[in-house]
Amino acid sequence: MPAGDAGPEDPDEAVERAGMLLAAGRPEAAVSLLSAALAAHPGRPWLWGQLGAALLAADRMDAALAAASRCVRLAPDDEWGHRVTSAALSRLGRHAEAADAARTAVRLAPRCWQPHARLAQALCAAAAPAGGDLAEARDEAGRAVELAPEEPEAHRTVGLVALVRQDWTQADAAYREVLALRPDDAAARSDLAMVDLNVHSARMVGRVGSAATGFSDALAVDPELAAATEGLAASAQVALIRCLSWPLLLGACHLVALHPDVATQMVPGVTVAAVLVAAVHVLRWRALPGPVRSFAVRLPRTDSDVRSLLIVLVAGWLALGVVPSAYLLGSHRVAFGAAVVSVAVPLLMLLHLSE
Repeated sequence: MPAGDAGPEDPDEAVERAGMLLAAGRPEAAVSLLSAALAAHPGRPWLWGQLGAALLAADRMDAALAAASRCVRLAPDDEWGHRVTSAALSRLGRHAEAADAARTAVRLAPRCWQPHARLAQALCAAAAPAGGDLAEARDEAGRAVELAPEEPEAHRTVGLVALVRQDWTQADAAYREVLALRPDDAAARSDLAMVDLNVHSARMVGRVGSAATGFSDALAVDPELAAATEGLAASAQVALIRCLSWPLLLGACHLVALHPDVATQMVPGVTVAAVLVAAVHVLRWRALPGPVRSFAVRLPRTDSDVRSLLIVLVAGWLALGVVPSAYLLGSHRVAFGAAVVSVAVPLLMLLHLSE
């Protein structure tokens, strides 16, 4: 019988096969299999809990909550139903109820790592939009790792809490631990890259090239990973803006150097600095993975904010280069060459980006 058709009469076999289907990324087939098994065994709470998990994977939240609630009614002292209920409530945005359900699961199975991890995740979901206290979430995630240090998902929960708390060092360590335990984990690669990108967002520094490479590597493992696709686009945007913004700052320096009250000896120095910085950024651009550069090249056509930024930058280069040089051409001929460079270097970079 093909997997996903009418389910077997043995409920244990149904659960096993459903788990294999979920691992293979076929949640709807798992739902069909478990629904068929439940038609023959409607009083099995574990089947209802597994159906709830399959419905979660299929993004059918209301149905998942109903199945998990049925599991809880049939086996109120089993943590499994409460844990699936918590996950469904979190996805529905009912964060306080999700945390309560997870706390019940922890109370019922304090020596099991999964309820602690679920509670930490529920608390993160509740705190992320409101900026709430995450001390309990951090403690619960740490408890999950204490109970199961060999479980990648426990370390992933520590990384999630650290990301929400903006503890980049701990997040980096947690996701590296996930990869040490499961090297082919695309989501962990994407999460680690997100740490690099968030460091940039918080401190205006960071390893944007490393982030872009991480997102690209994650997509190489799982081309359907939405978080990696979004992260790759974001890192490409940051890389593009970095490459194009520095010449504008140097153009401002050129404007100062071209002022009549400033010694003309400064002009060659500023020109050399502009060329060196442009060269460094070209090399950094070439070091980025091909998919990142492809994203960046497409951004001006698909992102209105980036398109507006490019217009402003080009206008700025023209204002800082052509206008002062034309004004000063009669008395500062050397300024003309410097101003040409202040315009030509950024424009050449734009041409280079479009290769």
